Amino acid sequence: MEGKTLILVPTEIEAQAIFPKAAWSDFLGYRSFMFERFFVVVSGAGKVNAALCACRVLCNMRVNEVVVLGVAGAYLQSGLNIGDVVMATKEIYADEKFEPKGFPMRVLDLPITKGRFLTLSKMPASLDEAGKLFQKFGAVAENMEGAAVAHALSLFGTLPVEIRSISNYAGDHDKSRWNIDLALENLRKFFMEFFM
Repeated sequence: MEGKTLILVPTEIEAQAIFPKAAWSDFLGYRSFMFERFFVVVSGAGKVNAALCACRVLCNMRVNEVVVLGVAGAYLQSGLNIGDVVMATKEIYADEKFEPKGFPMRVLDLPITKGRFLTLSKMPASLDEAGKLFQKFGAVAENMEGAAVAHALSLFGTLPVEIRSISNYAGDHDKSRWNIDLALENLRKFFMEFFM
């Protein structure tokens, strides 16, 4: 298992949508599968799960690069639309007084919007609260894992690539306006076009 590209996906729902034909197995207690040069692992949602998974995998196998794939919430002010695919240039813990400068990310030359991402333990309570985060950090999107993965990988001297597709607007709790299926389908198509 040397020299693979490790792909971390937070949830099994995301992983199955992006990789619908995968033959899943188990690696260190994580759902995973291998194909071509890729080793895909479902990390679990949230900061702790994602960071622990990244560390456990990297302590047990050599990888050439790490890519984080999943859905994200966009800030209304970012100009992003639901279904857009975006890449992180920096990941920032937004709800902790820790590493306020954030973690740099590896950025690939791909034809998608690039910008700062925020990592939070939970979605902002309202669109207004989300707008305040946008103003404070100038981020385009938020998620629950990215900064923790970048933090963990910094201990290994590795910069991850993080690509997400927008499923909703940050702070909008009305799930009838979300489109997770569209976000995951667009992310699947993007992966197939630019990574295969």
